[in-house]
Amino acid sequence: MFGRFKNRRLTYTKNIPIMVLYNRNVFQNSANLKKKGLDIVSVNVDLPTQKINIGVKEKTSEKKAAKLLMAEIDEKATLAEIGFDADIFIIKKEEQRKAQAQPSDKFRPIQAGLRIKNTTEDRSCTSAFSVQKDNDFYVLTAGHCTENVGDIFEQGGTRFGKTADFNFGGSVDAALIELTKGSDDATYYVFGNYKSEYNTITEVQRTRDETIGDTVCISGSQMKRVKCGTLKSTNWRGNIESPNGETQYFTNMRQASYSEVQGDSGGPIFYGGTAIGVHSADTGVYTHISEIEDYFNIDSIFTGN
Repeated sequence: MFGRFKNRRLTYTKNIPIMVLYNRNVFQNSANLKKKGLDIVSVNVDLPTQKINIGVKEKTSEKKAAKLLMAEIDEKATLAEIGFDADIFIIKKEEQRKAQAQPSDKFRPIQAGLRIKNTTEDRSCTSAFSVQKDNDFYVLTAGHCTENVGDIFEQGGTRFGKTADFNFGGSVDAALIELTKGSDDATYYVFGNYKSEYNTITEVQRTRDETIGDTVCISGSQMKRVKCGTLKSTNWRGNIESPNGETQYFTNMRQASYSEVQGDSGGPIFYGGTAIGVHSADTGVYTHISEIEDYFNIDSIFTGN
């Protein structure tokens, strides 16, 4: 259920930016599509397969739905101009629960991308990947999301763990939250766009496999969705200020062009099924997963195959 895997080489094609933009545009045009008979509740771009998953409220003919979507694309002169056809759409009826779920709702086990709260410090952040160290299970988040070992964390209004170890400085901004009894069934799932789709972590990226220009994504609990961008630097240097005003100098951090908002700190950085890092600060700065593994002597990141 978990282990370490060499990451395949990530690619960045000319199609990806347009697909990501369409992911946003389809929500903006959902009211117009609803009038035409297509009631969309979720959209999720699967970058590795170059597919766009469309969740609909009512059972709909895939052929009819694809025709409506393509007509909307033609009107906006985007995907159709570069040769996309209806085969890129995967259309299915969504369960109502999935369409309405939010990252602040209670989820067990704790998956990556959920809103978590340090009740000791009254500080909200985002959960990252589940990990194992020795015989115990933990959830990662940003180091500046906690102040002391023993800080209590809750998710969905219910306690799920406490800070076991953390670091804020150098090349690591990360914390280990030890799962309490009843929450120790850690998972390899990542919360998707409005819970419309699960992302399943199957690999852990090694530093030798990262390349400037790679696509990276964040699941932010405050944004309530997945946003993607490209890797710009593998050696970002600068100061990061924690919520309590403490400033630390960092080096060997990563910086990417994805967008995020306050509260997304600790969010998982991933691409497809590959775990890449943990979000630290605005301007797309994150700690690489290998730095976190080495610093805390983590045995494995939870993955599913």
